[in-house]
Amino acid sequence: MRPLRIAFHGEPVRPNVPSSANSLGVPVIPAGLEILSRNFVVSRAVATVATGHFAVDFAALGPAMLYPILAVRLDMSYSMIGFAALAWAVTTAVFQPLFGYVGDRFGRRWFAAVSPVWIAVWVALAAFSSSYGALVLCLVVAALGIAVFHPQGAAIANEAPGHNTGANVALFFLGGHAAFAVGPLIYGVVLERGGT
Repeated sequence: MRPLRIAFHGEPVRPNVPSSANSLGVPVIPAGLEILSRNFVVSRAVATVATGHFAVDFAALGPAMLYPILAVRLDMSYSMIGFAALAWAVTTAVFQPLFGYVGDRFGRRWFAAVSPVWIAVWVALAAFSSSYGALVLCLVVAALGIAVFHPQGAAIANEAPGHNTGANVALFFLGGHAAFAVGPLIYGVVLERGGT
């Protein structure tokens, strides 16, 4: 069984050798399954949208982590927090098909590139909201960025060159799930040290 070779699209993919390192001295990972024995080429587009997915979902964790602080500062009831979370969730879900269609018609790379910055800016503004109305407005506008990014990023991963469509899409989703895994810990440490 040949070892698994992971390369970026555009790199020359050399035949795998049965040693523990390739000709460039980069270690190769022995494949445990026959299906992994072929070369797996990760395109730069997939690596970029997976990283973007990490950034987007990391920012998307912000409101949930900030609700305890904002509830005290803005004197929010549980129902007010629930409505803010509902506005966030409905906006991210309902507008994804629309933005997917827009990306199909007008190109998606620009949308995918701008939306992580858009989300980060509006989530940061939400953290400094001085009223409940301003908070909900910031959350809805930030959520539009999430609705923009997800269909574009998934489509870019799906359309990446090569024959590893499933693996490319899986790497895209891995970026998001990695953010959900480490994000709460990072937010917790930052908020604890930074105070309210």
